[in-house]
Amino acid sequence: MNEIFRGLRVSGAELWGRDANEELSGRLRRAMTAQSLTQSLLARNAELSAAAVSNALNAEKGPPSVHSLKQLALALGVPGDELAEWTDLRDRATRNPPRPVPATAPAGRFDRYLAAAGRAALEDPYAGILPGVIPPLAGVHLRQQARLTGHSAPHARGATELPYDGGAVPAEQILLRGESGIVSAGPGGGKTTLLRTHLAAAVGRLRTMQVVASIPVLVPAAALTGLPLTQAIAEGATAMLAPHGLPDRLPTAFFRKQPKPGMAWLVMVDGLDEITDTRTRRRLLQTLSQAMHGDEELYRVLVTTRPLPAEELDDLGDQVPHYELQALGTKDLPDFACRWFEALQLPDPDSDAVRFIGALDRSGLLDLARTPLMSTMLCQLYAADPGGELPRGRGAIFRRFVDLLHERQHGWDSSSVTEQTRIMLARYGPDALAMGQRTLDHLPTLVTYLAAQQYEGKEEPVPEALASQPEAARPARVPKRVWADFLTEAVRRSGLLTLQSGRFTFSHQTLREYLAARHTVHDADAARRVLSGLLDNGWSRPRPWARRIWSLPSSIKDSYGGFLLDICAELGVDTAPVLHRLAAHGGTDGCFFVLRQANLGTLVPERVIAAATESLASFVHNAPASIDPFEFFAAARELAETGDPRGLDALAATADIGLGRNAIQRWLLPRLRHLYDATRVTDSFIRMASARELARLGDPRGRSLLIELLEHPTHLDFADRYEVAGHLAELGVHHAPEILAAQAHDPELDGRYRIEAAHALTELEDQRGLAALLSCVADSGRAGAERVEAALRITMVRQHRRDGWNTMAALTNDLTLDGRHRVDAAWHLVQRNDTRGEDALVTLSNDRALSASARWRAIRGLNRLGIPWPSDKP
Repeated sequence: MNEIFRGLRVSGAELWGRDANEELSGRLRRAMTAQSLTQSLLARNAELSAAAVSNALNAEKGPPSVHSLKQLALALGVPGDELAEWTDLRDRATRNPPRPVPATAPAGRFDRYLAAAGRAALEDPYAGILPGVIPPLAGVHLRQQARLTGHSAPHARGATELPYDGGAVPAEQILLRGESGIVSAGPGGGKTTLLRTHLAAAVGRLRTMQVVASIPVLVPAAALTGLPLTQAIAEGATAMLAPHGLPDRLPTAFFRKQPKPGMAWLVMVDGLDEITDTRTRRRLLQTLSQAMHGDEELYRVLVTTRPLPAEELDDLGDQVPHYELQALGTKDLPDFACRWFEALQLPDPDSDAVRFIGALDRSGLLDLARTPLMSTMLCQLYAADPGGELPRGRGAIFRRFVDLLHERQHGWDSSSVTEQTRIMLARYGPDALAMGQRTLDHLPTLVTYLAAQQYEGKEEPVPEALASQPEAARPARVPKRVWADFLTEAVRRSGLLTLQSGRFTFSHQTLREYLAARHTVHDADAARRVLSGLLDNGWSRPRPWARRIWSLPSSIKDSYGGFLLDICAELGVDTAPVLHRLAAHGGTDGCFFVLRQANLGTLVPERVIAAATESLASFVHNAPASIDPFEFFAAARELAETGDPRGLDALAATADIGLGRNAIQRWLLPRLRHLYDATRVTDSFIRMASARELARLGDPRGRSLLIELLEHPTHLDFADRYEVAGHLAELGVHHAPEILAAQAHDPELDGRYRIEAAHALTELEDQRGLAALLSCVADSGRAGAERVEAALRITMVRQHRRDGWNTMAALTNDLTLDGRHRVDAAWHLVQRNDTRGEDALVTLSNDRALSASARWRAIRGLNRLGIPWPSDKP
């Protein structure tokens, strides 16, 4: 073994900083190769997560933690002298700055932008940090995984090389590809951190002359409303970067052209869900979608959000992939904790990490700690009292964190705050000084009031909002401007709010929700009122003869509602009866709310969770034929998520036979079948989604059902067809494209199904799909509607979009095509603002060789464009 390592050594005595880290990661890779180990096998032998091993082997991710390095050395059988060198290399890597920017880097506005963006990514305070030692984000960040959600089609641009529902990839890979997408995660799930780490990494690569796929610009979603998009990006970016050395305002023109030849801007839109108005959110997504699809390909868009309805997110475009950011793995927690304890300078980080995991287990917090924000806060709470017990439940964690933050701010900064208050207010007399001190004493309560105001969507400036409260009323002799400055400074020193884009915002949306809940539930009487409102305001009858069921009031989001419940319990008000009533009698919404709260970390009694599970099982088992199929699917999926086999069986039955519709639909659909196959609208998605969920949950029936669905094209509509193909590819069923290719050329199959199969192949980047579509367009024996539809599908293939529109233009002059369908082709061109469409309509409207109905069709099209038709009626 010693001989192996002697053969792998390269002298590292003179290596520093990044060079030392590259040497260390190189030695790790060579040692792994020498012993014929894969990354996954090394991770298993070292008892580390795959992410921790991947980070250690990748020099760009920074040096591994002491804990990770020791575990890897043990698994690789590294001798003592070699381990000493590895440890020395790690120390050299952590103590030195990164490699300097080459002197040849060109100067200009773009470089000034990069410099400020890099500093902002590294220097901006990140959420969940107590005052004191603030480690750099790169030093404590642990790479998360992301998976393409079931809602996304695998044809989505940028998604074709990533796994689908059953697999996950490092989240950074999504951003490194530089493509558009949507990344969702629950409260504290690491969305903003993901964007900031990518911004820092991209700037680092650009400043060292390395290649990137697109140029990132990070802006809060709220900054993009109310202004033209390019202007909003410029002003939002300027506001974020000005505190970090941006010397002048970024002009709108800066974002109206490509940052580098052939490169697009990657507009990273953070916190879409923080825009509370649904219509405003949807307008923003539609605006972003239009910008993405411009001819110059100037913008790509990456949006982060808490989970929102899929139909709302589709406004960004049905070609945009949706990703779900995964929680930290249980095996990641020791490495994450060790990084934090090293940064917080605990004497024995490895041992403390072990004790910390034990404390999490005793407190029932292991699952909750997988959320990055919660694990960050818990590590600091443990470090403040090593060996002590951790608080139980999400609400208690936030309470202790906020209390500790206030205690440290007050204790460490009290003398400077007192002196600053005296300097600002003493000249206005002792009463003014006393009132200033009173305001500081009530600052924690005042901050909860600000949180409640912001949670309700009120945008009043902080000084005015605070001055409206008796505890912060302005003394008569103090000028408004001076008092506003005093209140602004007091809020800034609270440690809970930061100044962004010219306004104070809470360092994290979840922190704002907790503080708003504390304002709402300020005593036991308020707690009882809240619980009563939660019950009384949510009950209704869906139909006059139906029993009453419950739904969550629109003003209460899950995260905020969970804090309300935890604070009520903290004040001695029993929440169990309320939750049990929701679980037992609140219908599916009541059950979903209870189970979501348990997943969030709200203290929900086990008997309530059991009641919710039984209610869902009863609902699924006894569902009548008239039940809303989507409600049935949601209930079966939620039940399956709990591990209950009854949920898995319900999903399997749904995917196998489809779901019955109500009596009116059952009577009408057979009579409408010759006009439109309406059964596919419901059955297709429900069947596909049920089989997909089974596969994701590891049930082998899911794989079999997906294959069966793909082999029977009449069971699926187009969107679901290629989604099934993508899921099968991830599951290792590699003949899915062969099934689609056979269907695309099957003369016995209805033409629309053949086109859908061909289109699905193109979206899977299989050239046989494009060939089948072109063949359909050129085949005069095919129905005219099919030929036009095939040309339209070609325009959806990114690499052949222009060819598709040229083909569509050619169809307007194709004499083998019926006049009505030539008009349809022209109208498709018009909808794209292609002048060839308008010209074709004029020509066709005057072509007396066409039927009267075809010419009238062209004339109506011209009228819709406001173009008068000069000839007489045909």
